[in-house]
Amino acid sequence: LATLLAVVMHYYEDIIFIIKNPKSKLAKSFYASLLPTIILAFLFKSIIEENVLVNYIGFFFVLTSIILFVPRITDRRASFGLGVKTGIVTGIAQGLACFPGISRSGATVTAAVMCGAERKDAVKLSFLCSIPIIIGGALYELLFSSKMAIVSIFGLPMILGFIAAFVSGLVAIKIVEKLAVNKKFHYFSYYLFVVGVVLIINSFVCFI
Repeated sequence: LATLLAVVMHYYEDIIFIIKNPKSKLAKSFYASLLPTIILAFLFKSIIEENVLVNYIGFFFVLTSIILFVPRITDRRASFGLGVKTGIVTGIAQGLACFPGISRSGATVTAAVMCGAERKDAVKLSFLCSIPIIIGGALYELLFSSKMAIVSIFGLPMILGFIAAFVSGLVAIKIVEKLAVNKKFHYFSYYLFVVGVVLIINSFVCFI
């Protein structure tokens, strides 16, 4: 919820704009992203909860690095811009990002950019799309958590953790915005590629 608060505070003007202008391109992109994300989240729910793919996290890190590098190696873009089509593609990217090791912001920003959205708009759409997902995840945890877990929310460690997560959330938004707008997203892909390869090698060594 701390991350949710950070996103809402940073993009509150855009949230109000979407509510007041449901037929705007940004609003259409936002609403169109919801359905594919929800469908994919439910389809892969059991796989994710059982941590079936945790041993393949290295492969997903490498996949994320490739996704982040795609806009760097090609200038080809769809001409959708913001709208329903971009929203659907972004929603699919967000749904697939539920797999461990795939960056949600990286996948969604890249998807929107490749659909022809401006980089600043792509970042905005990416974080706005995270709002219903965070809310849905929080409600799910609340409904299926034990009473003891719910009571612990109001403890001092949780409060301090909330503040730290809120601050780091704001910082993360600023960093992603700067990297995307300045076309430096690919720098992060180098790091992910190296980490992914190391994890893959480690998995094979442990398996042997």
